[in-house]
Amino acid sequence: MKTVTHLLFRTLHRARYLLALVLSSLTFACGGGAGVDLVSASGVGSGGSGLASGTISGFGSIFVDGVEIEDALAYNLVENADGSTSNTQLKLGQRVEVLSTSSGTATQVTVRAAVVGNVASISTAAGTLRVAGQTVTVNSNSAAGPLTVFGGGYLSLANVAVNDLVEVHGIATPATTGYTLMATRIEKLSTTASARVLGTVSGLNATNKSSAINGLTVNYASATVVPATATVANDQTVQVWGSLSSGTNPTLIATRVRVFTNGLGTTTTAISRVQASGVVSGYDATAGSFTVQGLTVLRGTTSVLPTGAVPANGVYVRVAGTLNANGT
Repeated sequence: MKTVTHLLFRTLHRARYLLALVLSSLTFACGGGAGVDLVSASGVGSGGSGLASGTISGFGSIFVDGVEIEDALAYNLVENADGSTSNTQLKLGQRVEVLSTSSGTATQVTVRAAVVGNVASISTAAGTLRVAGQTVTVNSNSAAGPLTVFGGGYLSLANVAVNDLVEVHGIATPATTGYTLMATRIEKLSTTASARVLGTVSGLNATNKSSAINGLTVNYASATVVPATATVANDQTVQVWGSLSSGTNPTLIATRVRVFTNGLGTTTTAISRVQASGVVSGYDATAGSFTVQGLTVLRGTTSVLPTGAVPANGVYVRVAGTLNANGT
């Protein structure tokens, strides 16, 4: 568990949005982990190993949600459908996981798209599109979170066409049913080895080996599940590779499923400094708790800056603290 000592809403250096929440220490309250050390509000600065999970907001080093991390010696990679990894170029708006040393220098940057697939439908008026059964929203409001970056020849949603192959990076934002993906980057692709969806498992049928990810039916009967010791379960964060059936409500026939130990990544090693960003859900003012990226955060007795600001459902935040070995 993590203990929160300081909350801060402020404009981030080089960030492309105005509202953020910074915890100099916090509690990830899951399963009764022990209390942990306080860390600097800078997130992944010096002292202990570090993990930052968020949106690339700038370069000259790498800036993740406005926090600079030296990445000159880092290996930048993407995980492939066959389990291999490939070197990849970092781009604005990508969602990444950054591992760093005790000195705050990045050693590995893993790029994780929220969805890769063909565009099924577009509503330019609503600023939305459907990809692999997921509703993606374009964000043009800097107060709501990172502005959507377009790439691969796109300049705006007006350039996107039905059946285009796209890679979408985004943030799960609670909706009436499930969630929508607030896009941080939408990029046109020329080819891909497989469709890909990152999300939360629900509606699990362990016998038939089927489930859903935000309304998308997933059949993983013939898939390789990694790590080898993992078992797919409801409420887990997973990344699934496979092929999509045609139609308005497709099924993802999975070839590979990666099960995450938490919403930040696959590591089970205690991390002395962690930074995460996302949209607040499940806010409980009485308990002082909320959820970000699948992690439960306890505010404790911390102050919030500027004075009078309070976390609330739907607010995009950045949090920093310490991650336990059990992924809490």
